[in-house]
Amino acid sequence: MLFGIGLLPQALQRPDSAHFNWVSCISVPLLIVAFVDIARVRFPHTPRRTRSIASVALVVAGIVAVIPAFTARTYLGLVTDSIRGDLDPLTVERNGRQFYLGDFRPWLASVEVTADLDRWSRPGERLLVGPIDLRQTAYSDAFFYYLFPDLEPATYFIEMDPGLANRSGSRLADDVASADWLILTRFWSQWIEPNDSIVFGSDLPNQIVEQKFCLRGSYQVDLARVYQRCENGDGIGPYDPPYDGTVDYAVEVRTPVPPRPDGTCTPTCNGEPAPAGTGFNPEAVAAISDAARAVAP
Repeated sequence: MLFGIGLLPQALQRPDSAHFNWVSCISVPLLIVAFVDIARVRFPHTPRRTRSIASVALVVAGIVAVIPAFTARTYLGLVTDSIRGDLDPLTVERNGRQFYLGDFRPWLASVEVTADLDRWSRPGERLLVGPIDLRQTAYSDAFFYYLFPDLEPATYFIEMDPGLANRSGSRLADDVASADWLILTRFWSQWIEPNDSIVFGSDLPNQIVEQKFCLRGSYQVDLARVYQRCENGDGIGPYDPPYDGTVDYAVEVRTPVPPRPDGTCTPTCNGEPAPAGTGFNPEAVAAISDAARAVAP
C-alpha cells in the first residue's frame, strides 16, 4: 500500500490515462485484494471462488470503463489482429536487433537513418540521440542506442526528460560537443501538453550543433537528421533548410515554439497562426506517408 502511495507523484506529474496505467501496477491489483476482503465481510455465505472472480471482474470492468484507450481498445485490437494473422509490424533492424514502430513516416525515416549511420559510423564512436530542437527535451528516440550497441552513448540524458536535460546549467551542451554523431528527430514535434514538456530551455546545445557538426542526411522531408562532427560546422539549425514547416506536426497543432536567438522558428512561432502559404499542409503529409506505406512490408 505504501509503495502504491509513493507512486502517486509520478501519476500527478503527467495525469493522462497511459501514465495512470503505468503507475497503477501496484495499487490496482491491491484493489482486488480489498474487494475480496470487503466481500468476505459483506457476503460471508458466498463461496470464496465466487467472491474472488467477482472482485477481479469488478476491477477489470472499472479499468475498461475509466481508461479504455491503452487497455481494452489497443490490447484487444492487437489480439484480434494477431489471431487473424493481420499483424504487419513496421520493423527497424540492424545486426539482428529489432525495434517496432507504428507509423509509416517515422518508420521509413528510422530505416533510412539506420542504414546510413551503419555505413558511416565506426565502432567506438559516440552517438547522441535527441529532438531536432534541443531546447525542448520532452523525449528522445532512445531505441537508436539499442540498434547501435557498438557506438557509445554521448549523453547522460538518454531519455531527455523536460526540466532536466534542458534546465539551466545542464551538461547537455557539453554532451552534444562530445559526440561524433547526432540523430535528431521531429517524431514528436507536435508534443503539446499543459506541463513542462513545452517549456523551452537554453539554445546553447543547438548552437553547438551549428558550430561543430555538419548535416549528413535529412530523411522523410526533414522528419529526422543525422549530423557528423566536422572541423567547421555548417550552421544548419533546427529551422533552417531543409526544414519545411508545411509538413511539420508542430505547425499542425501550433506548438508554442519560441524564436531562437537568430530569429528562426516554426511558421506558428509562439503558437500564433502561420502566415499565408506557410501553414501545415495535410495533403503533402498524406502523400509522404502514402509513399512510405508503399514500401512497407
